[in-house]
Amino acid sequence: MKIPISVLILLANAASANPIAIPSVKEATITKTWERCVISVGPKSATVSCAVGYLAKNFLDYPVYVSVPTFLAKDTNTDLANLRNVLRPRLETGGKVLEPIWISASGASHQETTAECRFSVGQVPDKAFSVVASYEQPLVDGRFLYLPLFEGGKSPAMSEDFTVTIFPTKGLTLSLESKHRNKVTAYLTRITVHPIHNEIIKV
Repeated sequence: MKIPISVLILLANAASANPIAIPSVKEATITKTWERCVISVGPKSATVSCAVGYLAKNFLDYPVYVSVPTFLAKDTNTDLANLRNVLRPRLETGGKVLEPIWISASGASHQETTAECRFSVGQVPDKAFSVVASYEQPLVDGRFLYLPLFEGGKSPAMSEDFTVTIFPTKGLTLSLESKHRNKVTAYLTRITVHPIHNEIIKV
């Protein structure tokens, strides 16, 4: 099934972010109901694992796609085989482990470019469903970057149901550079942010 042009426009504006659920028909609406991301930051890259719950506002009689965008350093080789090797993306849902149906790099900014990993979840059995997305996130200029986005652009209320928790690998410490409207917990060995739509996390 072809993806409608309206969905492709949404993806083009998505930048680098948490997993985004995308219905294959324009009229459908899917929202996040909870999200818990755990990120381990090493000297050159971070291992990201995001568990996300979704709720469809109407009956899911159509395929669902999940977009997992990520930042890349501007000099990254964007050949498909290299992107698969660098990012190592996968998606788990309903007892299945999925590989991306495609990976695509977008235009570079002054410091970084972005790549999107697209997964086809197919037709999910219920209005409420969940996924676990995992991938490697290269550091950009020595920093870990993460830009939360929410379907429809609506930030959740500050809640333990939506958290991004970042840990360093052994021997490293963390420093939170970004400023946040929600309360954050920031230690040298753990940072927890309650994400807001389009508010970048920079560590």
